[in-house]
Amino acid sequence: MRVFIDSNIPMYVAGRQHPNRDPARRFLERVQAGEIEGCTSTEVLQEILYRYSALHRLDLPRAVYDLFVDVCPVVMPRSPRAGLGVRASGKGS
Repeated sequence: MRVFIDSNIPMYVAGRQHPNRDPARRFLERVQAGEIEGCTSTEVLQEILYRYSALHRLDLPRAVYDLFVDVCPVVMPRSPRAGLGVRASGKGS
């Protein structure tokens, strides 16, 4: 089964100490080991770059992006929700 990985997972791993940091790191380690088949989207990658830029953390976006794509090489061209009739509000069409 393929699991969609949103931006919060790699950002927790790269961020400051947080209760979700270690679980997120362990999850990505399982993806990298092939125990879990992970995928993400171009929107998620864009969000990572945008969020770090907005935080003026220009030292992190490229490193987080590159490491995440290395761990999770399956990148879909758009969000999987786009074809499910789900609006950004989370409600169906």
